[in-house]
Amino acid sequence: MVNLKKVAIIGCGRVGSTVAFNLIQAELFFEMVLIDINHQKAEGEVMDLSHSSAFSSSIHLYAGSYDDIVDAGLIIITAGVGRKPNESRLDLMQKNVEVFKSIIPEIKKRECEGILFIISNPVDVLTYVTLKLSGFDRHRVIGSGTILDTARLKTILAQYLKVDLKDVDAYVLGEHGNSALTAWSKVQVQNKHISQYLNENKVMGYDMMKKEIEQIVLDCGKEIIKRKDATFYGVSACVKKVATAIVNNEKAILPISTLLQGEYGIDDVCLSALAIISKDGIEEIVETELNKEELDELAKSAETLKAALTKLEI
Repeated sequence: MVNLKKVAIIGCGRVGSTVAFNLIQAELFFEMVLIDINHQKAEGEVMDLSHSSAFSSSIHLYAGSYDDIVDAGLIIITAGVGRKPNESRLDLMQKNVEVFKSIIPEIKKRECEGILFIISNPVDVLTYVTLKLSGFDRHRVIGSGTILDTARLKTILAQYLKVDLKDVDAYVLGEHGNSALTAWSKVQVQNKHISQYLNENKVMGYDMMKKEIEQIVLDCGKEIIKRKDATFYGVSACVKKVATAIVNNEKAILPISTLLQGEYGIDDVCLSALAIISKDGIEEIVETELNKEELDELAKSAETLKAALTKLEI
């Protein structure tokens, strides 16, 4: 029987441990198991995290094995090789596919019924690999996708326009990578389309601004890695957002990586689209209306990922 109040985290590197800390502070779960190829590392993280949990609600926290995930409602996979400053996410592809070829069969063997949440990069490719290796229905396999890109876009737009972050509604779709696209036709600032907002506030250079902001969002991860070797706070906050939607059955609409099966005319590839997230995982893919330019960009993003998939050895 699935226990939605139990979470398993596979991979105890900087992302995994930060995710664990955020989820403990959020008080979403009663039980958390950490799993790592280096069991001592998992034990060390548990010791450290248990001290932080003294100031939140009680949680059963322990280092375990794949046998401990059988009843977990949510299984978060952060394991894998990190991206170097000069690498794209797709450059990591075969390295982390090999990691997943050791992880996913172990999960499948346990006949788990929980939701798999993929964080490792390249997340769209690994979400696809997870589906193929696990045989799970697509509603049970979620990739973090462009949730982080969307958070970055909203933050940068708010800073650029000097407005409150809550006044910005925007999202990024497609690949979590170089072919991602900003759905500018849907961007709103203070409940007005961004072009109207800029016109009313006499902000000039809409097209120039779009290009500049898109480039900043695209380069964010690379710039952070160049300065501090890895990104983990932003993505862990995104994990908490999705986990909250699942545990609380919020039916939140979020841009997550999922297998498309005809939506937007795209088939058999994982990339980010808006989806309703509930206790069952992906309840529904929301095929939002995009303009022709955006649809073309989304199709190109899908082709980029499909081309990458042809190079895989699964």
